[in-house]
Amino acid sequence: MSLSESNALDSLEFAGTMLERHDLADCSTPGLLEVTGIRQSGMATASGLNDYDYQNLSSLSLGLKNLNQLSTVNKIPIPPEIMEHFKHIKCHCMMGLFPEIGRAWLTIDSDIYIWTYEQSRDVAYFDGLSHLIVSVGLVVPKPGVFIADVKYLLVLTTPVEIVILGVTFGDSNASPNRSITSTTEEMQLLNKPIFVLNTDNVA
Repeated sequence: MSLSESNALDSLEFAGTMLERHDLADCSTPGLLEVTGIRQSGMATASGLNDYDYQNLSSLSLGLKNLNQLSTVNKIPIPPEIMEHFKHIKCHCMMGLFPEIGRAWLTIDSDIYIWTYEQSRDVAYFDGLSHLIVSVGLVVPKPGVFIADVKYLLVLTTPVEIVILGVTFGDSNASPNRSITSTTEEMQLLNKPIFVLNTDNVA
């Protein structure tokens, strides 16, 4: 056996020893069910069914006693002009965040409202749909496809169509190549959809 072959075998043996050592250390660490005191193992678990599902941190082990409980740091209400529309809800509403532009969104039936969640201002909305909104997404357009003002595309889906709206920021009369910060500049939704795709009879 050559020296290089001997070194290769030594390296493999060392690697195997290290793997065994880490595997033993991993196996000796309590699992999530053990740490949380749940005795239901080997099957799917669901929280909230038993009193011990949400234990106080002081009753847990592994140094968790020193962790702080969750607390409310700040509350920012939904803008009042949007809350007014809740009176007219007929069927469905959804809510979510677009952290990439520092905004929250809310759908009420076929309308969508978007505002800055840090200051609860700059409300933009679109009410040009006639069907219930079932999902919402925000994507970055491919460079060069749309005018420079369109920084994002808002994708709205209903049971019968997919609607894509252009999202711009700042003064629409300024230079199209202006520098903007989406989390601080005023946001606008283009009045007319950029694209509408009918989904009737699409499997």
